This record gives sequence, structure tokens and C-alpha cells, in this order.
Amino acid sequence: MSKQRANSKKPRANDGKGRIRSTTQAASSLPPQASSLPEHIAQDCPLLDVRVFRRTWQQCLARERDLINRTLELDTSESDPFLDATDLKITTNYDIIEAAIVKELERTEESDKKFNSTPPEVNNTIDFTNIPTVMSINTGGSSLKSLSDVNKLLNSNLISKKEPNYITPSMMYSNVVRDPQTGQALRGDIPSDELVIKVALFHPETNTKTQEFLVRASQKLTELRDVLYCLSDHTLDGPDTRSGYFFIENRFYSDMRDAGNLDYSKQLIEWMNDEKLKIYKKNVGGVRSGLQNVPSESKRMEEASFYDLQLRLHERYVYCHQGNCMHYIVFTEMRLVNDLDNDNAFAYPIRTFQAKIRRRKCGVCDIYPSQWVTYKDKYTADEPSFFCDTCYRKLHYDDEGKLLYSYEVFRYYHE
Repeated sequence: MSKQRANSKKPRANDGKGRIRSTTQAASSLPPQASSLPEHIAQDCPLLDVRVFRRTWQQCLARERDLINRTLELDTSESDPFLDATDLKITTNYDIIEAAIVKELERTEESDKKFNSTPPEVNNTIDFTNIPTVMSINTGGSSLKSLSDVNKLLNSNLISKKEPNYITPSMMYSNVVRDPQTGQALRGDIPSDELVIKVALFHPETNTKTQEFLVRASQKLTELRDVLYCLSDHTLDGPDTRSGYFFIENRFYSDMRDAGNLDYSKQLIEWMNDEKLKIYKKNVGGVRSGLQNVPSESKRMEEASFYDLQLRLHERYVYCHQGNCMHYIVFTEMRLVNDLDNDNAFAYPIRTFQAKIRRRKCGVCDIYPSQWVTYKDKYTADEPSFFCDTCYRKLHYDDEGKLLYSYEVFRYYHE
């Protein structure tokens, strides 16, 4: 259905919730600090060169294999050449924990029998009448500071809540990848010395993790960018605006695949070269030394692979698109590929995490999800107002399909 507006100037971008953003806003404004990422994690992680990391890991694995081979060299003349069932038994984590519990119970059984009652020395020293009961602690509220209402709220904020993942294992490890044009199945083997990297995408406003992907280090950065989802890429002129960049360790990686793409980094480099800004020392996209180390140029995103990067794990880097829509991206894991990974090279990038996408219900019927959001709507009590398609048409059009009055309306997608 075509987009309708009345008496309004077309905005540059709409986030789907009615908040209209102008791309004339300074592209150099960075998103606020992500409260969900602990600072000490990024500070303790060294700067890693991806190629050097793979070579070092391969050397370590080679030394481990040599050590294991030397350890497992057995004299067949003195050992039993046959295996029995106990040799083939697989010990799981539960078996180890159960054996440790049984061993600890056997060790403490004698001590429990010996000290099954309170020693007389303790009875003479401690006045048990002054020890509060559980009921008095729960009803009093002031006996322990940690149980007060204020501290309960503070303690709850310190406990990180588990984010629900809407990606199932069957979706994560599916090997079936088809060509979008021909429909034929695509298949490719992954080298045994390939690195896999896990990267997370954060929401531009709430700074909560929205997606997480597993990529091969030999892939181009554009392959990651093509699978990152943001609502601004699908509203208004978002599908026609493909410009964007990654800012990783003081270097820009701009997407210049399309002839009409803009290189945002040129203006940003000029802005950071301004003498007035050099006095500030800020943590900008992983640059710890401030603005004195200004990048002199940018690389093309389609020509750079993850092997060309230098990065820190759990450090916040910037992904910018649609002019001023900025996300944090965080590399959370880097390792060699193993037998548990998907062995189809065409399946990568693999989405390993997807946050729940929330949609508002219609403000009239409160049953169906909203499809339209209106502004300056004189017959509604809320600003903005949300409608499903049925309620929207009954309220704003007559029986002949003519608009009853003027207002601003946009398609609503999700929060």
C-alpha cells in the first residue's frame, strides 16, 4: 500500500516508531556509552592482529599435538592390545561432579557424626537468643541494609539479565544454502586453519544487543554488513541509501560498491583534523590515545577481509549507515574452526543471536498489531497514535475511500 501524508514535508529518515530523524545532523556525533558492556573487559584485552593470531594459534596446536603424540607412545609388548568397555567409556561433566560429591560426602561423614551437636564452649560464648529469625528479618526490613527497598533495587541492577535468543540450534547449524537466483544448493569446504569470529550488533538508541553473527575471517567486511539488520534501512528512502562505514581501531572502512555511495569518512577526517578538536581526548571507536592519532585515509570495505583487521575483543567499534544511524559492534570471540562448527562455507555469516522484535498493538482495538502511526491527528488523544489497518481506515476515510482530514501518517514496523 502506498505511503500517504498530508501537509507535511518529507523527512529524511524514520525509525518506524514515529521518531523522524534528519540526516543533516552532524554525522560525527557518536552514540552514548553502552551500559551493558563492562569497561574492564575491553581494557584488559590486548590489540590483536587477526593474521598473527591465526599463525600463533596454529603453532600452539602443533606443539600440543606433538606433546600428545609423545605421551601416548605405548609399549605394546607390556600393555593389553585389547580394549574393554571401561576404556571406551566417555566421562561427562555430570559424572565428574557426581564423583566429587560422593568423595566429599565420604570424607565429611565421620566429622558430621562427631560434631552433630553444638559444643558446650560455643553455647557458653554465643547468646543464641539475640540471633534474629527469618521471619523477623523479612518483616523488619531494617535489620540488614541489603534487604531494604533501595538496596534491593540497586542489587537487581547489578545482576545481568539473560537476553532471550530467538535463533534455534536447527536454524544456526543448517547446511542448506541456496542460490537466490537459481535455487541450487551451494556447498563449499572450510579450510582447517580458518579463523571464525563472533561479532555482535547493538541497537543505536538503547545500546542493547540485537544480533550476533559468526563470520569466517577470510570473508569481506561487506558480507557482514549485508546481513546486519536495522529498521532505518527499510523505511522511506533507506533501501536506496547504501552508504556506510565501519570504524575499527582508528581506521575507516567505507562501503563504496555502488556508484552513488558517499564516503562519510572524508568529512569525518577533516573534522578530526581540526586544531580545535585536538585538545580533546576521548575514546572514539576504540582509539585510546584520543584524537591526536587521526586516520589519514579510509579503506574500501569490499576490499578488506577480517584478516586485514587489528582489533580488541569486547571493545566497542562503530558501524554507521543512513547518514547518522550509529551502532556499536563488538567482537566477542575469535578462534580456529572446529568440528562443531558449520562445515559449509556458504552458510556464513551465521546468525547466532536475534533479540525479540517488539511491536505495539493497535490503540483502538488493542488486538491486532499496529501498521500505521499518525501525527497531528486531531481526533486522537495520543501523539503519536498507532492503528491496525482496519481501524485506521474506518477512522480516517469515508465510505468512498476519501481522506476525511489532513494529518501525517507513516508505516509502522516495530520498535
